[in-house]
Amino acid sequence: MSKRRKIVSNIVFYSLLVVIYSLAIFGIVNRFTGGVIYLGNTRFDIVLTDSMSSKNKHYEEFLENTTQIQAFDMVKSKKINDETELRVKDIVLFHNSTTNKTVVHRIVDIIEKGDKFKIDTASKVLFHDIDTVRLDLNGIIAMSELDFTSITIESYSESQVDPHFAIKVGSEEVDKAIEVEEIGNYYFYKTTFSRDNHTFIPSNIYCPGDYDEYISKITYYSASKGELVFEANEFNNEESGVYEYLYNKYYLYEIRADKSNTSDGTFKRSDIISKVDYVIPKMGHVVRFITSIPGVIMLVGIGVLISVASYFLSKNKKDEPIIENKEPNPTEPVDENKDKKE
Repeated sequence: MSKRRKIVSNIVFYSLLVVIYSLAIFGIVNRFTGGVIYLGNTRFDIVLTDSMSSKNKHYEEFLENTTQIQAFDMVKSKKINDETELRVKDIVLFHNSTTNKTVVHRIVDIIEKGDKFKIDTASKVLFHDIDTVRLDLNGIIAMSELDFTSITIESYSESQVDPHFAIKVGSEEVDKAIEVEEIGNYYFYKTTFSRDNHTFIPSNIYCPGDYDEYISKITYYSASKGELVFEANEFNNEESGVYEYLYNKYYLYEIRADKSNTSDGTFKRSDIISKVDYVIPKMGHVVRFITSIPGVIMLVGIGVLISVASYFLSKNKKDEPIIENKEPNPTEPVDENKDKKE
């Protein structure tokens, strides 16, 4: 065997040995990690069910141009972070607390949630160079259920008004404290309602009469969420007289299997582990065998067998006698009388 062929043979042999031992180590480690393979922020999972294998007939139009995942496909996914964009039709891995399992299904709806603040039937008014909102007689300012400890309304008027704004907590009108300050030729008011109860409950602010009183700021003090502040310069929908804003905004993700007629439910972003970006068909069969006990034993056995065989072959080659076959050196002078002398 030439020297070059021997080098190539050794490279192939040791590369094969490295692959076999690597697969064996991978199988052992995989059993301890619950069948999940991590490479930095990327993970690989084997799909064990057929819940994503076909399109439910009720959602065929929605699932048009989507790819289905078969049982024993391998999915590659990337861990989500604050920068990850999650969209309808994305396939994600999420933790289902009901079944206490990690599931790979599709996002079918995104629901925006939060503490909803709404002003209905109002207009924006510039009062002495101050941005304000004037409620019409049928106008209302509503806050969704909140564990507020107090509500404070800051407002202005040209002349003193009474009985001022009314506040309802739930369906009951409540008493409030009013502070009045005369500033030049107009009045400034601070209307406050406080309570000791920290239950979550909706509240409404309305005007009991047709008064020219203008709101500049409303502050809700929440037991769990701190201050939620509305300022009149934020009122930016003058034409309809309606303004809506979500405080502490977050999203819920409705998730469903492609094969299913019903969703798994709605889940927070914190429940979602990773977003699938690639599918390797049927790779799960290979991985499942490699990570099984028989597969690990087989790979370790092959690796040991090759290593032992390689050791004895190398040892036998070292023990073989070396026979030197000395060829004439063409550069040496030839003695023509050598045979005659002998």
